Amino acid sequence: MSQPFGRLPDGRSAQLVTLGQPGGLEVDVTDFGGIVTAIRVPGGAGGATDVALGFATLNEYLRGHPYFGAITGRVAGRITGAAFELDGRRYPLAANDPPNHLHGGRVGFDKQLWRVEAVAADSLKLSHVSPDGDEGYPGTLSVVVEYRVEQGATLAMRYEATTDRPTPLCLTNHTYFNLEGEGAGDALGHTLQIRADMFAVTDEQLAPLGRAAPVEPAGNDFREPARLRERLGRLWQQHGDYYLLNPHRAETEPVASLWSGDGSLRLDVLTTEPGMQFYAGRFLDGTLPGKRGRPYGPNAGICLECQKFAGGLGRPGFAPLVLRPGETARGEIRYRFERTVSAGI
Repeated sequence: MSQPFGRLPDGRSAQLVTLGQPGGLEVDVTDFGGIVTAIRVPGGAGGATDVALGFATLNEYLRGHPYFGAITGRVAGRITGAAFELDGRRYPLAANDPPNHLHGGRVGFDKQLWRVEAVAADSLKLSHVSPDGDEGYPGTLSVVVEYRVEQGATLAMRYEATTDRPTPLCLTNHTYFNLEGEGAGDALGHTLQIRADMFAVTDEQLAPLGRAAPVEPAGNDFREPARLRERLGRLWQQHGDYYLLNPHRAETEPVASLWSGDGSLRLDVLTTEPGMQFYAGRFLDGTLPGKRGRPYGPNAGICLECQKFAGGLGRPGFAPLVLRPGETARGEIRYRFERTVSAGI
């Protein structure tokens, strides 16, 4: 089902599409930024629970937000010093997170009106062409993203991309999850598990230093489930890190799991991507009210962003970040929800 979602300042119209079937998982997505505005998980005590932070109107997104539910690119994450070198040439970028470049720049993919290619009851296909020089990046990049609600209360995001010149590419979805429901307060009572042995080291501005370290002595070891409240003070900058995932894992093996405070709802994250950025929602400051009018304060939502590593550009030991002509980049992220019979984990 598609409905009008408002108009952009230039007069173009945005649409809001609802995916899924009544009584099952329902997901709202707008073609503005490819933003997932709501994820309603059935079976809660009061009916379905909307577990995605976001807004009810387009105007609220246009006023600015911390990438709620958006497609982020060309490069999700921080590029240190707002510049990169590729094939012997230096490319300066916008320092929109001084002194670094963040999530594709000032007008990244999250602020574009994507083209609707196909709509069905349970799927939405969007496309976008980023021209050569867009936000400082080389090459004309063509991207197709499909959102699909699948059996087993699963939201899948799949992308394909091609380019006519070598360019960095690192796409993800930036949904903030609160399994108690958006606007239900902080998510520090949630329990998190991340099945990774290594993480990427960052500096005081959270910019990648291009090297990895083991999680065990660093205080960010989530290989066994742990309450976020108990671990927050041990996280670098109370922010969260980029984790390097096991390249030999099975496709059906979750890379991360998140449980609600009482353990009655679990989110499993599966992906083909080589890593995942965990973000604890530190910079939410209570100035943005959500869909129920309740302000989103610190740690009101948790991001589990499956992606490549922005700081891995040209660095050995990290997955290649450069897409070249004749290649097709592909990736998949799947968010699988499950209600448990009894509380606790």
